[in-house]
Amino acid sequence: MPDEPTEPQSPPISGSGTPRPSSPRGVPQIEGYQIVGDEPLGGGGMGMVWRAIQLGTRREVALKLINAAHLGSERARQWFEREVRLAASLQHPNIARVYDSGLHHGVYYYAMQLIDGGQPLDKYVKDHRLNQRQILN
Repeated sequence: MPDEPTEPQSPPISGSGTPRPSSPRGVPQIEGYQIVGDEPLGGGGMGMVWRAIQLGTRREVALKLINAAHLGSERARQWFEREVRLAASLQHPNIARVYDSGLHHGVYYYAMQLIDGGQPLDKYVKDHRLNQRQILN
């Protein structure tokens, strides 16, 4: 009987709540990952996305880091954990896969498939002046 695909499981968010300083060059450090470069790939109000190497697999990933201060309430932490679980359960060629998640020294993170090239979706939509129907198709 062929192996049936299993739904990806994200590990529970756990770890130390003690903030860890960034490296001497100002790049964050997350155990099990090596940040590549000195500049993030992008970011927003809650955190930054960095190119990184997942050391256990030697796989290049996008590492989304969210400062615990943004997840200070229990409700916000639950929202983050739900987002990670839902994203990890999705399997579609146009959706980046989630590989790992956790809390390391006060920084919540999740590692996802790195998609090279292209541009951020919001910029693409703006540049191509797509309407809602075009965006959803």
